Amino acid sequence: MSKLQEVADLARVSKATVSRVINNHENVSAAARQSVWEAMRKLNLNANEMKRSHEGTMMIGLVLPLTSSIAANSFGMDILLGVEEKAFEKDYMVLVGNSSGPNKEKAVVSQMMARDVEGIILLSKNESSDHLLQLKQSGIPCVLVDQRVEGEHLHLVRGDNLSGAMNLTNYLFSLGHSNIAMVTPSRFSTYKDRIRGFQIALLERGIEAGPERLIDLDRDGISMEQAMRKLLDQEHRPTAVFIAQAADLLTAVQVIAEYRLQIPEDINLVTFDDVYSPLPAEYVDYFTSIIQPAKIMGGMAVELLFQQVKEPAGMQAQEIVLPGTLNIRKSTCPLA
Repeated sequence: MSKLQEVADLARVSKATVSRVINNHENVSAAARQSVWEAMRKLNLNANEMKRSHEGTMMIGLVLPLTSSIAANSFGMDILLGVEEKAFEKDYMVLVGNSSGPNKEKAVVSQMMARDVEGIILLSKNESSDHLLQLKQSGIPCVLVDQRVEGEHLHLVRGDNLSGAMNLTNYLFSLGHSNIAMVTPSRFSTYKDRIRGFQIALLERGIEAGPERLIDLDRDGISMEQAMRKLLDQEHRPTAVFIAQAADLLTAVQVIAEYRLQIPEDINLVTFDDVYSPLPAEYVDYFTSIIQPAKIMGGMAVELLFQQVKEPAGMQAQEIVLPGTLNIRKSTCPLA
């Protein structure tokens, strides 16, 4: 066992906290600092000896699912930029791990722990939380961003998906649309909240979100293409469709074109966030959407991470919810 780990175990803090104390870093609470010095005294160790055996990494980890289009995906990129900028202000570097792939999230988190990152920010797409329990037990500070993980009470910074979905749907009603449909996955918490927001907006007008209005891709086990054909083949097809996942926009546009329909004259489309690739150039900055403050999310996640460093024990899990902004563009218009 390393000297750093011995001190951390005795002081009941993380190795990252011990590293900060011996390097005289300011982001440590007085109580944690005292515990570390007391543990070092009992083990007959001094700061210089500890520094020689271990230098603080001054590094935090960011784990998120990266795809080939990450550079054009404003939401994912803005989270990354927000984390990096705030960490750099604090003289920290960011180790980025790609969790895209089966069981990869758990492996990436484990590797970051092994590399002594001093905290981890995680955009989790994993329904299993075993690795999060391991992370909590290690004492390494962790903040979730965007997605909740069921059954885990961890610090979280996310967007207000429920209110955003209500605002989008209500905007379509304000344009005169009443036959509004939604196509969405439901596996993750963000989409569950968007579904609820859509349902609430309809119920406020006495409209039930039946299967002809709400197509859940995960529940129904169909593709985005099949879902759009199902909607457009209806005798009274919807005049507006809420595409909950912006990555599905290209498929929606392609199917609408096959039916020789025009956006927005024949059918309005709304979505969340922006995904500019692989959409044709004419559809960049085209879709009415809720824009989430992803860069601010990333920065606030870093701040929350360092708050945990200052209070390594006893800090209650916090959930910070940031509202999005309705961005009206060319894909919507009043019902003719």
